[in-house]
Amino acid sequence: MKENPRDKFLVTAKRMFAARGFYGTSIANISEELNLTKQALLHHFGSKEKLYAQIMQEFSDRAMDLLASAQAQDITVEAKFKMVLLNLYAMSLQYPEGTQIMFRELLDVERRESDIHTWHIKPFLEALVSMLKEIKSSDNLSHKQALAVIYPILGSINYLIASKFVLIQLYGPSTYEYMQSTYQAQLNDQLDSLINTLCRHV
Repeated sequence: MKENPRDKFLVTAKRMFAARGFYGTSIANISEELNLTKQALLHHFGSKEKLYAQIMQEFSDRAMDLLASAQAQDITVEAKFKMVLLNLYAMSLQYPEGTQIMFRELLDVERRESDIHTWHIKPFLEALVSMLKEIKSSDNLSHKQALAVIYPILGSINYLIASKFVLIQLYGPSTYEYMQSTYQAQLNDQLDSLINTLCRHV
């Protein structure tokens, strides 16, 4: 099947936004990397802001797909909650540029305050909050309490992946590979402990 040029443009843009952030990447940078004119790239996406928004929406859609897949399973809400977060880690390994862009976005968005309320990851966070509050005996959690539980877990998932280059440089690839290979089991144990704690507090 012939590759869609638009998809190729997005792949390059993701890589460059991941490496340089929103403000460190220009349409001229991306078009030069693709050996295109700026006008050709703008023809497909309209502006840098629209291109960036499409990339952010793509990552958000992937995360929401994880939720939809878990919700469709005939399993307990506890198992669904675990499935989403374990699969999020697997997805982050598969698409590390998404993690890098999300980290850079947290810094860049301070300069674009008008974009904060349209932060693309918010629907995923809200869905996780709702799922956590469904867990047996945790329905007395406030929204802020549930968010305070979830956010550090998301941070640990993404921090390991975002730290890949530094960890490899400091400790070598074998150490990073070991950390990566053992993290899923650690995350699984962390989620089991969290769920057990919530279920004990009747």
